[in-house]
Amino acid sequence: MLASLEILEERLLEAEQRAQQAEEKSESLHEQLEEALTKLQDLEDGEPIEETTPEIQSKRKSVAAAFTQITSPTKFA
Repeated sequence: MLASLEILEERLLEAEQRAQQAEEKSESLHEQLEEALTKLQDLEDGEPIEETTPEIQSKRKSVAAAFTQITSPTKFA
């Protein structure tokens, strides 16, 4: 019985560590994404949307999708 509790405690600690690491990585990615969005906005300032290249439009969509995914609430079970 005691051995089972120790195993469960160890698994819980490992899960908590993984959750903490995932949260830190998410925060880091969020910061990087914010910087990328700022740079994209700086590049686009003064540039009408009609004049953007398909590559810029594609990157804009990718960044927006990534931002949405990263900023959506994460559920830890």
